Amino acid sequence: MSPEKGKVGILLGSQIKKVGEGYVLAPHTLLKAEATVLAYEEGTINRIIVCGGSNFGIRYSDNEILAKPDFSFEAFAKTNILESEAMVIKDFLMERGVPAENIFAEAISATTEENALFASILLKRRPMFTEEEDVYIISLLYHLERVFSLFERTIEGAKPLFVEDVLARNGRMDEVISYYSTPKGGKQYDVIQMRELLSSGRGLEEMV
Repeated sequence: MSPEKGKVGILLGSQIKKVGEGYVLAPHTLLKAEATVLAYEEGTINRIIVCGGSNFGIRYSDNEILAKPDFSFEAFAKTNILESEAMVIKDFLMERGVPAENIFAEAISATTEENALFASILLKRRPMFTEEEDVYIISLLYHLERVFSLFERTIEGAKPLFVEDVLARNGRMDEVISYYSTPKGGKQYDVIQMRELLSSGRGLEEMV
């Protein structure tokens, strides 16, 4: 049976790491995935599109983000045999109790722009989605403040869903503040203001 229509979370692609024969989520990806599980459990979203292709050798190596992405045909062909971000994250969500039938892995995109493009194409599929969907873009503050305008242009009515807001209202405020005690995305955030906003329930949209 299909879940209730209307609450779609789009989890933006994010780094994974290869460990031995398997894969793990990078620390920032783990925060995003954990917040997505919590948002599902609390009913904020009831279906999830996870974005992200295989980006090893394209955007990052096994150990670090590449200073310059390699978008050559050869790089994409080489990484095509490896697991995608979307499928690794989907496996994590399923392990945490989100039903497989409520998660769609968009396993092609290599950039945030492509996340937006492919997600917008999926949202136009009928009857997979309807025109009445509430659509939430899930990511961290330092990412959403740079890219959310792209989703506003691409997906009508899209709303930001800040990972930090979800974690804080589920008892993980101190973890969020600790995470932002060092610069993120090349910027040092005001953690005092952040704590005040999260404590009041107003959320981080005011910081964007």
